[in-house]
Amino acid sequence: MHLTSEDLKLFSTVPCGGYHLFTQAYYDWNPMKHQYVVYYAPQPNVTFVAGIGAGKTSALGMLFLTRALTIPYYRALNTSISSFQANLMFELLRGMIESNTRIQRFIKEIRVKPYPKITTHINSYIAFMTVGFQAQGIRGSEWDEINFDEGGYERSEETIIALRGRLRGRREDGTPRIARLFVTTTPTDVPWLRKRWERGIPDSKIEDYDPKSYFSLRATLFDNVYIPDWQREEIIKDMPAEMVKQEVMAEFPDWGESEFSEEHINACENPELNALMEHYTNPIVIHEDGSETSGTPLKGAMVTELPRIGVVRWEMPAEAGRIYAMAADPGTANPPKRNAGVVMVFDVTHKPYRMVFMHWVSGNGSYTPWLATLKYALEKYNPVVRGLDATGPQKAIDELVLEREGIHVDSVTFSNDKTAMLNALKLMVQNHEIEWPFIKGLRTQLRAYRRDDKDLAQDLVATLMVFAYVVRFLQPKEVTTYQLPTSSSRTRTPGRRQQQFIRRAR
Repeated sequence: MHLTSEDLKLFSTVPCGGYHLFTQAYYDWNPMKHQYVVYYAPQPNVTFVAGIGAGKTSALGMLFLTRALTIPYYRALNTSISSFQANLMFELLRGMIESNTRIQRFIKEIRVKPYPKITTHINSYIAFMTVGFQAQGIRGSEWDEINFDEGGYERSEETIIALRGRLRGRREDGTPRIARLFVTTTPTDVPWLRKRWERGIPDSKIEDYDPKSYFSLRATLFDNVYIPDWQREEIIKDMPAEMVKQEVMAEFPDWGESEFSEEHINACENPELNALMEHYTNPIVIHEDGSETSGTPLKGAMVTELPRIGVVRWEMPAEAGRIYAMAADPGTANPPKRNAGVVMVFDVTHKPYRMVFMHWVSGNGSYTPWLATLKYALEKYNPVVRGLDATGPQKAIDELVLEREGIHVDSVTFSNDKTAMLNALKLMVQNHEIEWPFIKGLRTQLRAYRRDDKDLAQDLVATLMVFAYVVRFLQPKEVTTYQLPTSSSRTRTPGRRQQQFIRRAR
């Protein structure tokens, strides 16, 4: 690779404050003030809490790429709880590189499988991969810099300790590695994040305030000078009120009198399921010579994530001999707004009941997408319990649409059964009799949920409440019938319902 005199001049400015000159010349990108500060922060631990649209992904992406272009044998890792989130930076950088002839000559390789990786001609690279359970997927490696994207949704501090332990050593040319850990995230109520944040904020009053080792900064949607006001307004109006403070203004949440404690949510949220899904959908085969190739994804497993929203579809294979139960809440809106439709299926063969299917449906103003998901889940898992929220206008879904389709469900209404449904879910969660993977929207709704949920986005929690309520009437596997709950909302006689359950259980 040949560097021109102009290249050499621009490359030499980066270490001494010329980062913006470099990015303008090669990327047509001018860093905002907070992005510039992130690049030159000297502390080895940087906590960057930011709202959506604040530019945290581009800030770290351009930082890593600039270092990979100017520092030989540099190694950077962008990681997250999911490969989707980890790969957002890759897609940003790949798109910029492929459309930019000024920097293409510096790039040796861009690969997608078995995990994305960008390699430069000076033997530096940036890798993008999931963190795995407590960083097990990256143990044994050494890096200059690691960014844990949306790290605030990682509840285990052991993962942070493991990542910190990967930042060490020297490069192949003998120079010491930078050894810097970035945590860029929406602020959450995870204790280790708040402690890490306070260690690096000016004038912090905590005992272990350590400005030499920790640096913290906040950026909001309004700090991004490139987003016009009308676009900010559009972003905010689509968000539930309880999310604006956290997701837009980057302020740590105060859930107040939430019905579900962090302790019990943590006990039911199983991140190993996320690692399992990653293995099923993006398997990596490690050969005896140390090389890695992509394996064959498992049929029947899939996960769909959306930027900022997180997982909206989670699907595991249906297994012969297992017993499944379903809960559903009709809706026409799009996540994360209130009144988005939800369908969930749990394996109830034994406790803890495990989530195997969840679809937070984008209805786009219609019940049709939700109904299609409902029919799909019924056909795939053949659940023996089929709880449906038939509150208010949704009662017509049960009485008209599902009757016409020949779909038999077990209707409950929040107007009659809400207290019993909430108590059923609280007992199930407190006794750790249910488990689900990390799903950002589900965790947020559970932490924010209050008994008076009039103005809350709570469709995921409501569906869990339906499940917890109806699954109580499921008897052990050997029993083919069970006593059904009574409810004034039911549209069929108990005798007829019981016969439907007998046929399904068989």
